[in-house]
Amino acid sequence: MPLEVPLPFALLAVLGWITVARAVLVYTHVLPPTCGSCGMKLERRYLGEAICRCSA
Repeated sequence: MPLEVPLPFALLAVLGWITVARAVLVYTHVLPPTCGSCGMKLERRYLGEAICRCSA
């Protein structure tokens, strides 16, 4: 008897876990934080690296 999960619910659950995983990786400093509007890094890891210059 296979478990039948509706596709929209399954996609929403996977998206939620991906969001949580990214938040944990940013919190542990494995991934850098990124800007919500442009997607660029908010802070430099290396000298001369491009960072976000949005006003938001």
